[in-house]
Amino acid sequence: MDAPHAARYLCGVSIGPERLSAIRQATLRAAAERVAPHAFQNSPRGEALATALVDRVQRLAPDMRGRLETALDLLGNRWATLATGHHPLPFHLLAPDEQSRLLDRWLRSRVGALRTVGQAIRRLVMLVEYATPEAHADIGYRGPYHSRAPAVPWEGPLASDRPGDDPVAYRNAEPTPLPRPTSLSSSFVCDGSVLRAEIVVVGSGAGGAMAAYELTRHG
Repeated sequence: MDAPHAARYLCGVSIGPERLSAIRQATLRAAAERVAPHAFQNSPRGEALATALVDRVQRLAPDMRGRLETALDLLGNRWATLATGHHPLPFHLLAPDEQSRLLDRWLRSRVGALRTVGQAIRRLVMLVEYATPEAHADIGYRGPYHSRAPAVPWEGPLASDRPGDDPVAYRNAEPTPLPRPTSLSSSFVCDGSVLRAEIVVVGSGAGGAMAAYELTRHG
């Protein structure tokens, strides 16, 4: 297995002594090839994913690990595959098309136990795969903002002249001057006259009050 790929998945955590059985590892790998086939188009990446999945299962709490091993046993059981309309073979020995159809059938099954097994294994594979830089690049995810510079115009500190007591980060910027509206006398009476305005704030709640404040502050 390619060391850089393995490091990205395993994050330096050593694999514990209690290994998954060979049949469970084969079932898990076969399911991963159906859930994330793109990862296995690159051999080192696919091997790293398979290794990381085994490691993740082995590091689960005993109760959770036991449940997931039961799920793998059900998916890999030849009689379970026969009962759902497939050849009586362990999951990892089925043809790829049959594996995909079986997983899809279990994910959509009216039997809650089958649906739970399919969803648990699918989510495990997606959790491990889409936490990697390769998957981030595939889907266009740039990574958390704290680890990089702004990549699009709406990222980074807001342009504002607010004081520094706000929890939001701002950068100094002069507000764009706006033409001042014609002020109204407090004696204005709504007697059928038509009032024309560029902006009308409807409502006196928190949203309306904040909108009115910002508009007033900018003139």
